Amino acid sequence: MKTKLRLTAVAALTLALGVLSSTPALAASNDAAPPDGQWVAYEQIPEVASSLGEVAAPSAQDASGVSALANGCAAGTENYPSAPRFNCLSVTLDGSGEKVVLRQGASGAFGYLHALLDHNADQQTIEHVISNNAGGYLQPNGRYLYGMGYLSEDGIEILVEVIQERDSSADSPDPYELGVITAYCKDSPGAPTRTCPQWVNDQL
Repeated sequence: MKTKLRLTAVAALTLALGVLSSTPALAASNDAAPPDGQWVAYEQIPEVASSLGEVAAPSAQDASGVSALANGCAAGTENYPSAPRFNCLSVTLDGSGEKVVLRQGASGAFGYLHALLDHNADQQTIEHVISNNAGGYLQPNGRYLYGMGYLSEDGIEILVEVIQERDSSADSPDPYELGVITAYCKDSPGAPTRTCPQWVNDQL
């Protein structure tokens, strides 16, 4: 079962850090979703999947059960007083069995607060995208991509992507994967990244 940290708790935390009030991403468009659409994983969108290749197998760590617990964060990884950006918030399984860690992170850097404050991608949005993909797509930089698209009768309306780092960080207090680096939206496969409209978080 995934560990949840609701937005209200994160908002209180970020206010204490002095970053919430100065972040433009939280003022993202609140337009309603296009009618008669549905969310589908990237492997179900041919024009996207064809350029990404095959989904990757779970990492060696996860295959041996070392990286994290299937039902939550590894013991001792949820509270680092001297390095809170590395606090584990949740672990989400993708369709291959890979355990994708979501850490607190920081704006402009990595993790949940980077996705939320810089791109308006909330925790449940990140976890939903990961859990609905058969696996991550290996990228040229060695990271892994997960994605979903909102499709209407007019085609792709918006895409949501999550980027995962399966290696550990030299700055982290633990030896486990760094996990989610960022999440963001795009208007089409070749479009630049953009802030997610709030209706994306409301639906996912």
